[in-house]
Amino acid sequence: VPAAGAYYAYGLGADIRLQVQDALGAWQNVTAAGVSPNHFETDGTNIRFINNGGGAESVSLIKIG
Repeated sequence: VPAAGAYYAYGLGADIRLQVQDALGAWQNVTAAGVSPNHFETDGTNIRFINNGGGAESVSLIKIG
Protein backbone atom coordinates (compact mmCIF):
# COMPACT_ATOMS: atom_id res chain seq x y z
CA VAL A 1 0.00 0.00 0.00
CA PRO A 2 1.71 3.24 -1.12
CA ALA A 3 1.75 6.21 1.27
CA ALA A 4 -0.70 9.06 0.58
CA GLY A 5 0.11 11.12 -2.49
CA ALA A 6 0.16 11.24 -6.28
CA TYR A 7 2.29 8.70 -8.17
CA TYR A 8 3.45 7.57 -11.56
CA ALA A 9 3.76 3.78 -11.83
CA TYR A 10 5.83 1.84 -14.37
CA GLY A 11 7.59 -1.46 -14.84
CA LEU A 12 4.83 -3.73 -13.59
CA GLY A 13 5.63 -7.42 -13.64
CA ALA A 14 3.40 -9.70 -15.68
CA ASP A 15 1.27 -10.78 -12.68
CA ILE A 16 0.98 -7.50 -10.76
CA ARG A 17 -2.41 -5.77 -10.48
CA LEU A 18 -3.53 -2.44 -9.03
CA GLN A 19 -6.46 -2.84 -6.63
CA VAL A 20 -8.77 -0.42 -4.81
CA GLN A 21 -10.62 -1.19 -1.59
CA ASP A 22 -14.39 -0.81 -1.90
CA ALA A 23 -16.85 0.40 0.75
CA LEU A 24 -17.29 -3.15 2.10
CA GLY A 25 -13.54 -3.62 2.59
CA ALA A 26 -13.03 -5.99 -0.37
CA TRP A 27 -10.12 -5.41 -2.79
CA GLN A 28 -11.21 -4.95 -6.43
CA ASN A 29 -8.95 -5.14 -9.50
CA VAL A 30 -8.56 -1.82 -11.31
CA THR A 31 -6.04 -2.98 -13.91
CA ALA A 32 -5.38 -6.25 -15.68
CA ALA A 33 -2.21 -8.14 -14.79
CA GLY A 34 0.88 -6.32 -16.02
CA VAL A 35 -1.02 -3.19 -17.12
CA SER A 36 0.47 0.02 -15.71
CA PRO A 37 -2.03 2.50 -14.24
CA ASN A 38 0.44 5.32 -15.03
CA HIS A 39 -0.80 8.20 -12.83
CA PHE A 40 -2.85 7.51 -9.69
CA GLU A 41 -3.59 9.19 -6.36
CA THR A 42 -4.16 7.55 -2.99
CA ASP A 43 -4.98 8.52 0.58
CA GLY A 44 -2.59 5.82 1.77
CA THR A 45 -5.25 3.26 2.71
CA ASN A 46 -7.36 2.31 -0.31
CA ILE A 47 -4.91 1.46 -3.13
CA ARG A 48 -2.49 -1.47 -3.32
CA PHE A 49 -0.46 -3.52 -5.76
CA ILE A 50 -0.71 -7.31 -5.56
CA ASN A 51 1.32 -10.04 -7.20
CA ASN A 52 -1.05 -12.82 -8.31
CA GLY A 53 1.82 -14.95 -9.62
CA GLY A 54 4.21 -17.31 -7.95
CA GLY A 55 7.46 -15.53 -8.77
CA ALA A 56 9.09 -12.35 -7.53
CA GLU A 57 7.96 -9.30 -9.53
CA SER A 58 8.00 -5.59 -8.92
CA VAL A 59 6.51 -2.21 -9.70
CA SER A 60 8.38 1.09 -9.70
CA LEU A 61 6.70 4.20 -8.29
CA ILE A 62 7.70 7.84 -8.62
CA LYS A 63 5.97 10.11 -6.10
CA ILE A 64 4.96 13.31 -7.92
CA GLY A 65 2.80 14.99 -5.29
